[in-house]
Amino acid sequence: SMAAAEALPKLELICFGAPLVRIDGGEAPADVLWRKHHALLVYLALSPGRERSRDHLMGTLWPDKPQDKARHSLNEAVRRLRTGLGSGRLLSHGDTIGLASEALDLDVAKFLECVAEGSESAIEYLRGDFLEGFSVDDAEAFESWMSSERERLHSLATSFLLEQGEKRLVFSQFTEALTVAKQALHLNPFVEPAANLAMRALALSGDATGALAVYHEFAARIRKEIGEGPGKELEALYNRVRNGRWQSAATSRTLDVPPLVGRSAISAEAFGIVEDALGGRASTLVIVSDPGMGKTRILNDCARRAAISGAVVSTARPLVSDHDARWSSLGLVVGG
Repeated sequence: SMAAAEALPKLELICFGAPLVRIDGGEAPADVLWRKHHALLVYLALSPGRERSRDHLMGTLWPDKPQDKARHSLNEAVRRLRTGLGSGRLLSHGDTIGLASEALDLDVAKFLECVAEGSESAIEYLRGDFLEGFSVDDAEAFESWMSSERERLHSLATSFLLEQGEKRLVFSQFTEALTVAKQALHLNPFVEPAANLAMRALALSGDATGALAVYHEFAARIRKEIGEGPGKELEALYNRVRNGRWQSAATSRTLDVPPLVGRSAISAEAFGIVEDALGGRASTLVIVSDPGMGKTRILNDCARRAAISGAVVSTARPLVSDHDARWSSLGLVVGG
């Protein structure tokens, strides 16, 4: 009933990092925190429709017991959880047991919602591994589920972090992009795109030494743990950063120049077009403005971003005598 739903105390399940259970903001009683009771709560919270059959739950958490004893253990777990969480929190419908969604706060669910919406708030929930350090004795099926769920969330979180990091790079938020790249590497130390992102963020900010250090650390890690070297793309980026020739794509040095005031949105739009082109989408960027409004600066930054990613950059300036010849600069580039 509505009255029963309103009477339920708030249940907060924190699954990223060390798992926690809070009731109305306070610590949960010992009966709720017992490993198999805690596991039952989390498992139901992340099950389809937040419910499972009794037989399924017995096989998942009490597979070592005869059916009658496993059923007794499940019933006792439900009884104790209802005592600690409110009688309406665990629901019985025939042969199924469900977890009421009212007043339920689940960090994994919020993370998945933010990812689906493309909200950067998803990053705030990534406080560590899924159920970090948590284990349940004599429950192989639960351990297997926990492992696969951890891998699924790892993959999803890593992809989301890389996407957010690339967005930050487009807006020249180099420190933020580096932070996100490091977070992705913490989740999965062997993801080359995360190392690539970190290296580009450092190189574009003017810290070539830091970018090279990221490569050496990553290369040493995968050689030790996997027995392989970095991929060709990351190795090529390392060589570009080391020889520094990618910086010559700009017609003038802009590394130490502060961002254009009031032009961040325009710059980001231009950098986004460059990223689209690097990703294989046919793109054309034309920058038009009055003199002194930063056209050359944006063009230089675009050229550097293309070059650090391995693009071939050609530059040309029209001669005064060619001012009547339309597209003379383009003709010079194509002809060269």
